[in-house]
Amino acid sequence: TPDGAEKTPYLKQVLVPFGEQIPFADFFHAATISCCEEEKYIQPLDTEEYRIGCGICIESIYPSLFRSQAEKGGEFFIIPTNDSWFGKSFARYAHYRHSIMRAVENSRYTLRSGNCGISAIISPWGEELASMTDHSKGVISGKIKTQHQESIYTRTGDRLLLSLCLLYLTCRFYVVTTRAEVS
Repeated sequence: TPDGAEKTPYLKQVLVPFGEQIPFADFFHAATISCCEEEKYIQPLDTEEYRIGCGICIESIYPSLFRSQAEKGGEFFIIPTNDSWFGKSFARYAHYRHSIMRAVENSRYTLRSGNCGISAIISPWGEELASMTDHSKGVISGKIKTQHQESIYTRTGDRLLLSLCLLYLTCRFYVVTTRAEVS
């Protein structure tokens, strides 16, 4: 809206176990934050100019969430994240690498904003166009292009990979059984 608010915000679908959610809380009748499953709140964000795919923090490790955002017309991705959990460990870099994967899989520019982690602008080819990797305060800037075409992964999802794996296993089984019969 003109005042900067989103009419229908994106709400987090996957919560951090033990940090934001108690595993098996329903089983123990314990109160916990719930994740959003309501369809209208898991759509890309709409502005007057753009349709923005979104995933919050830990959601960046789930390819299906970003694939869904691209399928629904997300022209680029934003990933706000709180990496303070990781301290100065390698985990913050590992978490960042997931953002690169989501950009490449769906052929979308990705803007990642980490409060204590890595902030970056990532191209659809996985290039880091601008970044800030230390714990200092600052701003990065750059130019991106909106993308409308679906990548092969966005179109097929994991079906292509699973089909190739099944083909490989079938061929491997055939080769092994053929060799056993010859011997």
